[in-house]
Amino acid sequence: MKYRHFSIVAKHNRCWSEFVPSNYIDTLINLEYSSFDIIKATRVGLIKGNKDELESQLKLALKKDRSILDFEISSLFNRGKYYFYLISMVQEANETIISKFKSKQSIVINANIINGKEVYDIITNNTIADPLKNDMRVNIISLSQDYVSEKNLFKVLSRNTLNILLTGKEQLIMKKAKELGYFDIPRKITSDELAKELNTTKANVSMTLRNIFKKVSTLIAL
Repeated sequence: MKYRHFSIVAKHNRCWSEFVPSNYIDTLINLEYSSFDIIKATRVGLIKGNKDELESQLKLALKKDRSILDFEISSLFNRGKYYFYLISMVQEANETIISKFKSKQSIVINANIINGKEVYDIITNNTIADPLKNDMRVNIISLSQDYVSEKNLFKVLSRNTLNILLTGKEQLIMKKAKELGYFDIPRKITSDELAKELNTTKANVSMTLRNIFKKVSTLIAL
């Protein structure tokens, strides 16, 4: 029996994910089901800005979702203007996208919220698109699939880490540099050429890449 990997990006209307600040990123780290169609989800979130304003915005987003019965936000730590939060919520299961995957006996290996969109990586031997297409609250932005392999699983898990670790700007520069062969040996493009492609300065590109390498090296050294 062949298992497939689905990568899905969706907009979930009237869900709390729709109301989070534009620079908010999180990942699901734990999910518990009860016998009353209630789930308890725990997420680690990352956001940049003013601490008091951020907590206020997160609480407002969670309160706007009527399926959330209770929630708690705890500050973990911060680095400069970047704040990490632990978010726990109790929610009606049938209002969540992730429960639709469970109904298809799917394994969720990634569940993220990135800039107001829900991003999932699923392993299953069933078709998972139909339940989402039949839900008027769910707008599928992209859906791709492939057979499960060591290569694509490693890529998925690595991407999840980078989504939390790197800012949107850093991810953009990293992606463009890879696409244009900046990391190839020999290089296919210089830092000056890369800066022109990104409509920025060589100094900005160099500083951003240094920050990326510093974050990645710190993670590897843990």
